[in-house]
Amino acid sequence: EMRKRGFRSVAAVPFQLDGAPVGTLNLYSSESRDFSDEELDLLKRIGRTLSFALDCLEVEQSRRRAETALQRSEAHNRAFIHAIPDLIFINRRDGEYLAVHAPAPALLAAPPAAILHRRLGEFLPKPVAERCLAAIAAALDSRALQKVTYVLPLGDQKRRFEARIAPCTPDTVLTIVRDITDLKPVGKP
Repeated sequence: EMRKRGFRSVAAVPFQLDGAPVGTLNLYSSESRDFSDEELDLLKRIGRTLSFALDCLEVEQSRRRAETALQRSEAHNRAFIHAIPDLIFINRRDGEYLAVHAPAPALLAAPPAAILHRRLGEFLPKPVAERCLAAIAAALDSRALQKVTYVLPLGDQKRRFEARIAPCTPDTVLTIVRDITDLKPVGKP
């Protein structure tokens, strides 16, 4: 078949993807010949270069798939957060606010931007701040959810809140705060 097409010699250069053979680069010549050691070395280098290029393409495709999955996950998480009507905070053990989600900013002691990177003791009355800090420490130390209820004066009224404090990373907690002022106790009209 090769002679019918005018080929008198062939060199097949294998290439791999992630260490497994996936194909060959075939070079045909109309002359009958043996390849020199230098030519064979060059062909081997071409095979290694093709393999390296394929591995790089695979790594890039894998990175793009991971990036797309991460973007999708982040979009889902943003949607979940924005659908929650409660206040949500990320706090460090020392009470520093690392993130603030406030669909009802009127329930905050200060605007969200003013709260970031400050400590909860700067905004909450001392007894409430101490209880919240103790709950943060308990959540981090026990790796278990903690609950704290408290009353805060906001404007001309007092509001009741329930804070659920869950461990997030070794030094941070996720705190969800719900305004429970208007909730009636169970069993009461």
